[in-house]
Order: sequence, then structure tokens, then C-alpha cells
Amino acid sequence: MDKIVEMKPMRFAGIPVRGDYWGLPAAWQKLIPLAHHKGLFKPGTQAMSLFMSHNQNVPMEDRLSYAAITVGEDYQASDGLEIIDVPGGLYAVTVHLGHPDGIGDTWDQWRTNGFSQPGYKYQEGRISFEWYQNNPQFVPEELQVALLCDPVQKINEGDMDVKNLRVCP
Repeated sequence: MDKIVEMKPMRFAGIPVRGDYWGLPAAWQKLIPLAHHKGLFKPGTQAMSLFMSHNQNVPMEDRLSYAAITVGEDYQASDGLEIIDVPGGLYAVTVHLGHPDGIGDTWDQWRTNGFSQPGYKYQEGRISFEWYQNNPQFVPEELQVALLCDPVQKINEGDMDVKNLRVCP
């Protein structure tokens, strides 16, 4: 089951990954110690994997993603970190519960079956992301939670582009 929510704009510092998303674990292994060293982990810091081109029309080798954490407006990029500003907007959100290796299967199933909320469709050109809800050092892998967030837009009457709809019947 998914839910449609309005997300606020967010600012991130992240390590880029070009190509296959399986490069993200190595990026996280770089980001976490670097962010600790730079004092970037503060109360309220959020960790997310950002997918700049998370659709089937972009060949995997051309996709760009980031292992990223939220930072304040005053943060200046350094040490290989890049700034990513994510605009707010409507997102369909579903939950992945379990081992992180299964997140890809959850994405695939959700995107194949479509959104359960009628009246919305996937919006190309905006960032998708995984929003990690707990610290993997303290939570068993089978109980880890990630929110999968896909940008959506409301379907206008007369704008029924059936081939781009991912809405459950």
C-alpha cells in the first residue's frame, strides 16, 4: 500500500554513483566516515539514496544516483561531496521492510503493479529516493525500514495518457 504525500524541498551532500545502483553500497562506505569526520551528522540528519534518472528509458550505464545525507543551506561542498537540491512536490511513498538487498525487488514490484492511489501518475524528470528510517548498526537487517519515494503528479481529466499511467485498477 502506498500513500501520496507532499514533500518539502531538501538539501543534500552526497557521493555520486554513475551506472549500476549496486555502486551505492561502496559510496555509503565512503560517505559515512567522511560525514562523521566533517561533523555532518547532527540531530535530524536524514540518510537517502537519490536516483536522478530512475526510469526504464535511461540505460543503466547512464544513470546517476547518490548516497546522500541532508545538510543545511550554509553547507559548502568539499572532499568529493556534491550538493544536491531536491525540490519539494508530490510523492507516492511505499515501505520496504527487511534486508537492504531486497529493496530493488520492492521497487520493481511497486513499479510493475502501479500506485494504489487513483488519480496520480509517475512524473518524469524529478528525483526518486530511498529514505532510510533507522540506523543499521542498531537494527537487525530483517527489521530495517526504508521509504521508497517516487515523484507523481495529479492526473487531469482529459490528460489520460494510458501508456504512462502506473495506477492500480
